[in-house]
Amino acid sequence: MRKTITVLAAGLALCLTACSAANEFSGGERLSDSAKRTSDVTVTYNYTDGAEEPPKAYNSYTASVANFAFKLTRAAYDGGDFAIAPMNSVLQLSLLADSAKDDAREEIFLTLGNELDIASLNACSSYFKSRVNAVGKADDNLTAKLSGALLLNDKTDVRKAFLQTNADYFADDIFRFDFTGEHAQEKIDGAFGKDRLTLDKNASMLSYSAFSVSDNWLEEPEALGTLNGKSAYLGQYMPVSSEKAQGVVRYTANTPLKALYILPNEEIGLHDYLKTLDSAEYFKLIEGLDVTKPVKAAIPCFETAAAGKLKEPLTKTGLYTLFTDKADFGNMAHTKGLQLSDMTDGTDALYVNALGVYPEQPEADKTNKPLEGADIVFDKPFLFILADNETHLPLYIAAINP
Repeated sequence: MRKTITVLAAGLALCLTACSAANEFSGGERLSDSAKRTSDVTVTYNYTDGAEEPPKAYNSYTASVANFAFKLTRAAYDGGDFAIAPMNSVLQLSLLADSAKDDAREEIFLTLGNELDIASLNACSSYFKSRVNAVGKADDNLTAKLSGALLLNDKTDVRKAFLQTNADYFADDIFRFDFTGEHAQEKIDGAFGKDRLTLDKNASMLSYSAFSVSDNWLEEPEALGTLNGKSAYLGQYMPVSSEKAQGVVRYTANTPLKALYILPNEEIGLHDYLKTLDSAEYFKLIEGLDVTKPVKAAIPCFETAAAGKLKEPLTKTGLYTLFTDKADFGNMAHTKGLQLSDMTDGTDALYVNALGVYPEQPEADKTNKPLEGADIVFDKPFLFILADNETHLPLYIAAINP
């Protein structure tokens, strides 16, 4: 009897293991595991490995991709609730530049900034991504992370050199599996989270990226209260301004980020401001930072929108070949006919309150007392930007309608 029970138990364990594996990517399907990052920081400029200085082209990179980030933002904004993580697209396009040839590759460089060559683009992207991810690891609960992935159908013959380039500079997950398989969508849900990426079974290649952050603010609020009947807080922050807008800056406690709250001038409004927002206006705001004259701001607690598919807005930025059958990805794969179907920004909505910015709705102290004594009141539609402290590059941009 004991032998029978043992056999049944072993069989049940084997079944559970098989069932679990069927809903997860196997080691053979995770191609990115087959290459290890080169440890030479003079090549990879990986912050985690000890790179102390960015690449020489970093200033050019910053200027170029900032211009693209706001170009993409303008192309994606449709007038409603809105959020985008533009540096996700920069990093994915950088990796795709390594994979593409001819027109598709040339368009990526023209769109991101033609002053950069592939070596500079790789090194700068590597330094930026690894620094954000490394500095953001304060502990298990307070993090900032940029992540990406390429999903390829099971007939794709991927070049080892491309996998090595990815390992050296991007550390993206690269999966090759049967898109029509019974558990294909379940595998994606397990890897990225449910409802973040819906698999197109007719596709041959998909790009996915996400930005996540969970951190407290460095500054404590002075008072909690309400603004237009909603939870809000009063605090003292550094002001920024341009001819078109004013706002304040506050800092996260553990991650290498700052938040800009930007209120367009009343005669302009958020819609028109976003439709004309470019890197020149953005850096005017940054340059207008006055650390000597802090102001009191009344800011509502809010939830941002979630991101989504980027094929249409990316095409509008000048990537006319990338998503068509004319794109040649011969630097990635020996396989002919590989086509990029879409790029998905899987960044979830963020919750922003008096205490911090979080991926889930936090509990916060509430009071019905109206806030008074503010120099700037964010009671009209405004822009929320999470930016890298070092370069000011925007990792997350959201339109907020309080």
